[in-house]
Formats: sequence, structure tokens, C-alpha cells
Amino acid sequence: MKHASVLTSVRAYVRAPVLTAIVGSLLLLAMIPESHTRETEHFFEVSQAVTSKFGRTRLLEVPFYMKGQEGAPEATQSLGTWTQERSTWGVMRTDKRSCDVAFLSALIALQESAKKDGAEAIVNLVSATRGKTTESPTHYRCISGATIAHVGLTGDIIKTR
Repeated sequence: MKHASVLTSVRAYVRAPVLTAIVGSLLLLAMIPESHTRETEHFFEVSQAVTSKFGRTRLLEVPFYMKGQEGAPEATQSLGTWTQERSTWGVMRTDKRSCDVAFLSALIALQESAKKDGAEAIVNLVSATRGKTTESPTHYRCISGATIAHVGLTGDIIKTR
């Protein structure tokens, strides 16, 4: 019995400094002014995201066309303009990798919605991130912070037949 109480005392003694360090670190992080957090605007190529392993294995068979991209089909019926925003964890990833994952996640969400409503394509796709719309036939816009990457996409969901 005596050994058990000594062991309990040692565990408590070791835990106290660790807990104090953790709580202290969290308090320091909470006091960092928001102006010191990083928010970097990036423009990455759509084609690189789509042909990445994540894109090749997860995108649905609903074609999409960036605004200004050649070859977009004509709509026989518009089902509306939809927006999807996605954020992803950026810790231990490059900004590009995090942004590609956020872009593909938003695109997949648009594809799922389009498929569910019987649409055959997404056209006029633009980046719409944090109140700023960016039109490009080849690139998407991403905001990358110290821990999170964010992408918003807006596109017209259409039927082509």
C-alpha cells in the first residue's frame, strides 16, 4: 500500500508542471492579436488540383467549367446559381496542398448537389471567397492562414438535354 501512495504522489508531481505548461501555452496563444495571424491569398491552377490523386479519386462525373473556359455546354434549363465554401486543416501541409483539398471539397459538394437535382453540368464557376469574386478560366482563389485554408466556389447548375 505504501508503494501505491508514493506512485500516486510522483504522478501528481509530474503532471502538475506539464498541465501548467499546457495551460500557459494556450493562454499565450489566445492573447496573440488577430493582426498577427497569417492570411495569404493564393491563385492555384484548377488542372493541377483536378489531376492530383485526391482529385482523380474523388471527383464525380459531373463536368464543370470555369467562367471563360472554352467548351462549356449550352443550358437547356438552369437550376440556379449555387455556392459552396470549404475549409480544411492546413497544419503539416503546404498551402498548395491545403488549398487544393479545400477547392476539391467545395467542387465535390457542388457536384453532389447538381447530381442530386438531376443537373448535367456546372458552368460559369468562379472563386467566391470572403466576399471577393475572382473569375479565371484556369485558376481558383484560396485564402490560407496559419492553420486553415478556405475556398468558396459559385457556379450555375444546368441541364443540357
